Amino acid sequence: ELDAVKKTVDDLKYTVMQQESRQAQFMKEMGQFIKEIAPQSVDIRSVFPPSSEETKKILLKQKEERSLPPPGNTLGNAKLSKNLKTLHALWMEYQFGLNGLKPAKDFNKKERGSCKVQYCRRKVFWSAVERFILKGFSWEAAIDRILDAYGSHKSVAKILKMMQKDRAANVDRLGV
Repeated sequence: ELDAVKKTVDDLKYTVMQQESRQAQFMKEMGQFIKEIAPQSVDIRSVFPPSSEETKKILLKQKEERSLPPPGNTLGNAKLSKNLKTLHALWMEYQFGLNGLKPAKDFNKKERGSCKVQYCRRKVFWSAVERFILKGFSWEAAIDRILDAYGSHKSVAKILKMMQKDRAANVDRLGV
């Protein structure tokens, strides 16, 4: 009978060790998951905006980045893409250019004029993202805020029209 109790105790110890091992693995996976989603949930820079000195550094860095086009980008192709489906793609078009085209932020007056309607329609969005960046947000967090304010289920065209109407009526849904 004593041997049976010892065996039961040993079996219980083994079961507990297995459970602890599974729990440790689960906690490790949860930690990795939290590290992945934490930056998406809260941008720490939105809680602690940069100082004016940091803002100057950000602007200077952006100015330097603007003077150096990404590899493979031909600066002679100053066109805007048609029918972009996401605000992320719209920002990429402005910041880096799409499909080998020149970034919209680098357009000169003549180039802006050649696609004036499209450029003006998109400029309200680009300016909003830049204001968020100056406040310390990442561009991804800025776009998330814009989608929250105007509706993530709406099309890019609808959001741009709403942003233009808000600008004309001096309405600030974004708080920047």
